[in-house]
Amino acid sequence: MAKDQSIFVDIDNSVKVKVRLGNDTMMESQGKRTIMVETKKGTRFIKDVLLVSNLKENLLSIGQMMKNGYSLHFERDICKIYNSKRVEIGQVKMEKRNRSFPLSFNCGTNLLFEKQSGKQIKVLRSDRSKEYTSREFDKFCEDEGIERQLIVAYTPQQNGVSKRKNRVVMKMARSMLKEKGLPNTLWAEAVHTAVYLLNRCPTKAVRDKTPIEA
Repeated sequence: MAKDQSIFVDIDNSVKVKVRLGNDTMMESQGKRTIMVETKKGTRFIKDVLLVSNLKENLLSIGQMMKNGYSLHFERDICKIYNSKRVEIGQVKMEKRNRSFPLSFNCGTNLLFEKQSGKQIKVLRSDRSKEYTSREFDKFCEDEGIERQLIVAYTPQQNGVSKRKNRVVMKMARSMLKEKGLPNTLWAEAVHTAVYLLNRCPTKAVRDKTPIEA
């Protein structure tokens, strides 16, 4: 269960079910579908997640994860999560103050991009957000041989390529929604469609192929 709708890549708001929490409190969900979690091992998608906005924290059901082929190994104050192929996909560290495991993941050794493209990441350019300037992330980049390039806050011209690409995707999404008179709540579907189309259109960056074929 998740409390924040912004982490859902798509959602069915018609799903209204009552859930009972560990303290015997009853709450009603406002939707259900797939969330996206950014980890140091890449982007992960978790399906069949309920949106319960009254929650104080996001809750990860061990029973549901095991039902979907995942396994968990608890070692001291660390919970390691493995997929059905016994590959570690993340670690969750226990909070000492309340002996609970927050839904956040630590550094891993591989990035999803490398697995999908077969290319090694050599340079990472990012802003100075906390998730990119922590000691754990600095050590991860050092261990992986990744050069760090930090840009100045509110200076998009220093990261022009990615900013322009994001702008193209968002303009396409807004245009499709406006053309068909659709509500902004479908922005995730519109963004997915825009990326789908861009990956199948010719581009100067790839010769004689579309990005999806490269």
